[in-house]
Amino acid sequence: MDRFLFNFFDNLNFSKDLEIEEVIYEDDDIIINRTLSLNQDTEEFDQDDLEIVMLYDGKASIEFKDEILHLKPGDIIKINPHDVHRVFDQDKAIWLCVFKKVGKNGQEQ
Repeated sequence: MDRFLFNFFDNLNFSKDLEIEEVIYEDDDIIINRTLSLNQDTEEFDQDDLEIVMLYDGKASIEFKDEILHLKPGDIIKINPHDVHRVFDQDKAIWLCVFKKVGKNGQEQ
């Protein structure tokens, strides 16, 4: 049986230099990771995948072309493919990120 145990709150080691992304699970259709950000701002993302993120702890803001969302712990957001965005104003942000791979025409694989 292919089983594993991952404690989301163990080994929370933030870096002052960069965000830390840890893959929890990956297969042909999805990627699940934990991202830790002490205070980093990201570049703009323009991703092929559908992304669902939850801010578990800390704070962060996400800027889209037409709005800025200020997130607090427990907030969940769905980000559609090619919805250009960047993350900023992070303070010890702990994220759960789920990426659903989609095809070139926006259809699920």
